Amino acid sequence: MSKRAGWREALRAWFFGDSRSAALAWAVVVIALAGVLVWFFAWSPYGAPAAPLYAEF
Repeated sequence: MSKRAGWREALRAWFFGDSRSAALAWAVVVIALAGVLVWFFAWSPYGAPAAPLYAEF
């Protein structure tokens, strides 16, 4: 278990560190999350407002 905890701590230290690769990783995460939001609200039917119940009849 200590190997896994050590690996997690090293990854956390790198991701929250002050390096160019960590900044690039943050940028990739932000772009991916923004892409999910754009997909959800622009192209998926899940972001559309609900139709009234009587619209189907």
